[in-house]
Amino acid sequence: MNMTAPVIAQATPGRSVYTVSLYLPKKNQQNPPQADDLHVRSTKPTYVAVRQIGGYVSNNVAKDEAAALMESLRDSNWILPIEKSKGKLPAYFLAVYNPPSHTTARVINEIMVPFNM
Repeated sequence: MNMTAPVIAQATPGRSVYTVSLYLPKKNQQNPPQADDLHVRSTKPTYVAVRQIGGYVSNNVAKDEAAALMESLRDSNWILPIEKSKGKLPAYFLAVYNPPSHTTARVINEIMVPFNM
């Protein structure tokens, strides 16, 4: 199976465990490849607040960008549903769209904070 995009990593503030998710192409969805420590699950559509970022992202950069996203929402109508459904320090997702072999300067990523309406 070829590499798919985006690769999504979920981080929860205060925890050192990350969950990494890959999109499964339609042709593999009925009979997904099997591997140790692999858990296939469907995700439901959800609302997310998004901040687009460029460059390669370290753990510290991801944390800083997630904090910047939350700060940018402070005076908006979106902060209430986010904090009501996910708390003041919600988990966030890092979506990486370029493959690891991508070496040019233009690398696009997103920090996403999910929430319920």
